[in-house]
Amino acid sequence: MPNQPTSHDQQPQPLYYLDNFQRALAWLQQRYSDLLTSAERDFIDQFTALPEPSRALLEYMYLTPLFPDEHLPEYSSDPVYHDR
Repeated sequence: MPNQPTSHDQQPQPLYYLDNFQRALAWLQQRYSDLLTSAERDFIDQFTALPEPSRALLEYMYLTPLFPDEHLPEYSSDPVYHDR
């Protein structure tokens, strides 16, 4: 994925968490589509149809309560969200 850091010394790219989430969704859909409920399939379809800034914001809102002490990009001040 293009947004992955290449070494431990570099800061992660702004959308690394979105790339990882999308990779996980694709993996689940590819391997377990027969086990997904219609609501889960609908979520994947609707999520992937959103524009990238919307997907990034939604994923950010999911992650924030899970990792409150971790460094996540600040949506309100991150220019990657405002340049789209």
